[in-house]
Amino acid sequence: GPPHKQRYLRYLGPTKQPTTAAAAAAAANGNAAANGNAAADGSAAAAGGLLAAVQRDLFESGAFARLLKSMLDVEILKFAGEVRRFRAGLDYTVAHYGIITSSPRLDCVLTFVDDTSPAAAEGWQVGDVGGFEAYILADEEEETAGAAAVYRQDNNDSGVINVPAASNSLNLLMRDAGLMKFVKYVGAAAPGSRYAVCG
Repeated sequence: GPPHKQRYLRYLGPTKQPTTAAAAAAAANGNAAANGNAAADGSAAAAGGLLAAVQRDLFESGAFARLLKSMLDVEILKFAGEVRRFRAGLDYTVAHYGIITSSPRLDCVLTFVDDTSPAAAEGWQVGDVGGFEAYILADEEEETAGAAAVYRQDNNDSGVINVPAASNSLNLLMRDAGLMKFVKYVGAAAPGSRYAVCG
């Protein structure tokens, strides 16, 4: 989508290898900084490949659909999912009226973040570093307002649900018609990226 509404990396599959000898030589003769970036990109691609396998082998399986049906009493009619990476200091999605659901749907999100230290875990849990999923009721009177960049959460306001990012957590949320969903900007202070398999 457009960068004013969302920005994140979507895993599309393994990258193609250079097809010509010149392209292969250019890739092999990169400088040290390029090699460091390639190593970082390689580990992110490896994570993307592993999460794509989880999507294919678990989320899209008949056994998982039957498990969800037995736990939640819902019939899975179709699956539409993706593997996402939200990088620290860069990525987000914005709630806007173009993403309102017209019928109920089950959101199934398997999340992975770096929460190995107590400080990192607390940052993700309380939302200080962002990366949480938020669900808000659409205000039908303000549909022409465009993107909902600001929202508030009080103890009295039942229109906002925040689901904090935590490593190796599976979140299931039945989203009624008229709800908007977004992932809060992952701040530069985050201990790492937020990876997720969404369905």
